[in-house]
Amino acid sequence: MLATVLANRKKSVISSVVGPTQAYGIPGRDILDTILTVKYTLQEMQRVGGIYLGLDFNKSLDRVEDGFMWEVLDRFGLGHQLIQCLKLLYNNAQARIRSNGTVSSPFHLGRSIWQGCPFSALLYSLVAEPLANALNKNQLIKGTDRASGAKVNTKKSMVMYCGEEVQTPGRWDFQHAEQSVRVLGVQLGVKQTAARDAVWERQLQGVTTILGLWRMRDLTLNGKVVVTNALVMSRLNHAMAVYDLPSDVVTKLDNSRVTFLWKSSRNLVAHKTLIWERTRGGLNLVDLKSKNYAFKIKLIRKFLDPNHVAGWKDFFGDVLSSLGPHDQLGRCQVLKKTHTAV
Repeated sequence: MLATVLANRKKSVISSVVGPTQAYGIPGRDILDTILTVKYTLQEMQRVGGIYLGLDFNKSLDRVEDGFMWEVLDRFGLGHQLIQCLKLLYNNAQARIRSNGTVSSPFHLGRSIWQGCPFSALLYSLVAEPLANALNKNQLIKGTDRASGAKVNTKKSMVMYCGEEVQTPGRWDFQHAEQSVRVLGVQLGVKQTAARDAVWERQLQGVTTILGLWRMRDLTLNGKVVVTNALVMSRLNHAMAVYDLPSDVVTKLDNSRVTFLWKSSRNLVAHKTLIWERTRGGLNLVDLKSKNYAFKIKLIRKFLDPNHVAGWKDFFGDVLSSLGPHDQLGRCQVLKKTHTAV
């Protein structure tokens, strides 16, 4: 309860402390902004050259040193009273290990941010901010791992050379990516069309697997709609926010849903009826095209909002500026039609 109270107090001001490159646990920020920033950065690096490096930190929350965390909170000015309240939760903390039904003796925890704690996401974003600031100011950074306890997982970290950048094999002990990398579950690459197709192919396979497992259960029609909306559509969110949804993919996804709902290759009830609200005789089935339009409108709203700060907006603005008046007018007409359709 104390952790919840402390977290709620700091949520309103945390965005003024943590820079816009971080979205984890920060109210008002979206993980999709991070994905889009990487996407447009890769496009630019393919043009001018550059090296993408994606670092994976081994057991990132578990390795945070308590002393480093308290120093960071103090340097960011979170206040003596708040830090002391957090220390009441963390100091003298103990844990036990259960293995094969046997519980070990308690031992002292000298480091780690507790996963599941209401304050854990905010704490880790604050702990990671010194590294984010250092990256913005200096390309040669040393000693971060010794101070914070962080350790890079080289087996999951990726390096990718973009454009005409000269490759230096063996320079880093990281995995090498040729054309694309996976960022927060979405495939991003220097060849956008190939990366997009790879994303949707992966999503189609995932949808087929999920529906195949649930098809073996004796579900009502309402139950099947809940499964498709909650388990199927939710996994498509990031992909639809980053990439356009090709018409052939829409057809394949709809065919998979039709087969799951009716055990037939065709709808027994009109699709436009199924997507209506229940008060109008429908089943609230999520419509793929409308959902896709909604994500595009959300993107434009973010771009037009001067208070929304995100790295991808600079790249997006350059793309629009490069278009001629005729193309810009065409884009506006598309957005107008999209808004009407939704």
